[in-house]
Amino acid sequence: MEPKNLFKMVVMAFFTVIGQTACYDNREDSYDKVEKVTLYVSDETGSYQPWYSSTSVDCMMVKEEKEQTEYSPLGFFDINGFEYERGYGYILSVEKVTLGNPPANRSGITYKLLDIVSKEAGNGLYKIRVNYFVDADWKEAVSHDIERNPFIPWHCSYLFDEEMGKVKLVDATGKLLARGNVERKIKSEHPDIYRLLPPDEAVVNWNSEWVFTFNADSVNKTVFTYDCCTTKIDGSMYADRIWLYGDWTEYYQKKYPEAGVRAVVCVQKLYWKGIGYDACE
Repeated sequence: MEPKNLFKMVVMAFFTVIGQTACYDNREDSYDKVEKVTLYVSDETGSYQPWYSSTSVDCMMVKEEKEQTEYSPLGFFDINGFEYERGYGYILSVEKVTLGNPPANRSGITYKLLDIVSKEAGNGLYKIRVNYFVDADWKEAVSHDIERNPFIPWHCSYLFDEEMGKVKLVDATGKLLARGNVERKIKSEHPDIYRLLPPDEAVVNWNSEWVFTFNADSVNKTVFTYDCCTTKIDGSMYADRIWLYGDWTEYYQKKYPEAGVRAVVCVQKLYWKGIGYDACE
């Protein structure tokens, strides 16, 4: 065999071996890593900017180690089989897959729900139970309207921050309806009309006014003002419940001038977790 041909064969064999090794290494790198991990999901939401959007969106905040102090953002639908409810903290058992060849501009990690280990309401979550009193000639018509009034938070919850200065309004599914601020003021007197719908628990104090300001955008705001009463259940040393009263008499007198409206009172009874919370549906 000529030396020239022999040299060609050696070179070709060398590159064949290199190519096979490279392919083998690529196959090794392309393997997905599958593991079972525990995810801790915060009862507070955060925000992040997904790859497909130019603006930030709300998201879950999660961590893999209980001892970690920092949570990381994760999209609401990024755990397959899991539906997040705002205001609740979770411990989840999930299958975590680290992709060997992740798609461009996408996360290289996927999650699949295996089990919900625990679900607990956050400290700032209050379910709202609405009650009302109507004195009118057309009582049925006014009552029908109250139960469909979009300014009354039927089947909703408030999610307050630790100082109760900021608030989110969420519906029964946990969907965010509005966010805003709460200002609490001292108020020594309240309308006598509230006596038509008195608290059914021992009153601790009735000396404040709560002003909720919900921001639709930087310009448009909706303000709700309530007279606040706090009560306690039997055997408790401290205030356990918040009652937010509103006098809707003038509103319904203007809306139904022929209905003979004499008095309309609505109250929001707020249930904090652990105190009648599960019974409030």
